[in-house]
Amino acid sequence: MTYLKTFRSMGNWSQLFFLCFFAFGGFILGIFLSLILGAVMQEDITNPASYSLSFMRISQIVSLVCWLLVSAFLFLALFKEAPRSYLKTDTKVSWLYIPLVILLVVAVQPLVELSGYLNEQISFPQPLENYFQHQKEISEAFLNRFVADTSIIGIILNIFVIAVTAAVVEEIFFRGCMQQIFVKIVKNKHVGVWITAIIFSAIHMEFYAFIPRVLLGAMLGYIYLWSGSLWMPMLAHFLNNLGALIMYGTPEYEELISYNPESNVIYIVASIVLTVVIGYLFVRLNKRKIPENKD
Repeated sequence: MTYLKTFRSMGNWSQLFFLCFFAFGGFILGIFLSLILGAVMQEDITNPASYSLSFMRISQIVSLVCWLLVSAFLFLALFKEAPRSYLKTDTKVSWLYIPLVILLVVAVQPLVELSGYLNEQISFPQPLENYFQHQKEISEAFLNRFVADTSIIGIILNIFVIAVTAAVVEEIFFRGCMQQIFVKIVKNKHVGVWITAIIFSAIHMEFYAFIPRVLLGAMLGYIYLWSGSLWMPMLAHFLNNLGALIMYGTPEYEELISYNPESNVIYIVASIVLTVVIGYLFVRLNKRKIPENKD
């Protein structure tokens, strides 16, 4: 089709523009559908504290799918002749990547905790400080509502919404689409990984988790580069979110909130060493050069 040839002849900056444009449109669509859903379920849209758990779960999925997944699929349909090949979801990889991904997710946690502590030390003028604190309280309030449901069905639904859906949708959009575009624009894989990680963190609108999420985003980006398969960062993202969901509200979580780097020096050093070693093993395992997408 002529219009497809037009889209597929566009450069990387144009591709980035349309990906962001589609995401903006998807964001608006998600809000619109959530409002309709709220009306159907007789929710008081003006009072988030009154939302039912069912509405919160469905609305979360609808918003995420419209915002990131639909926009990513639209981008792929218009710009890429072979979407699965572009995303690298059809790439065959060694099963050894799986234990490496699991080990890396665990090994990097002390560094994530340290970055969270450093993030907390940053202060801003009072209006911004109040806004950031308000966003943090909203996120915690919503998560508290989710984890308060300890029924079997509730736990399964929480895992699906918070771990599965987020991992699949966000990795398709950020690592599968956005990171690849940035790598081609800046012509440097490392810079592309970190730019995408920063945007990935900023999109979540949680300043008190900004630096830790940048670190996690970079980890996911490098797993994508090292493995050459989108399934591996999806797995890492799922495990990270699942771990956070399991830990939230436990005594161990309370200890993390009162994190003291001076009493965790050994864990931090071990985390750095293990992360470097596991990264080296990733690179060694990926002996073949991952072919660049030409479409």
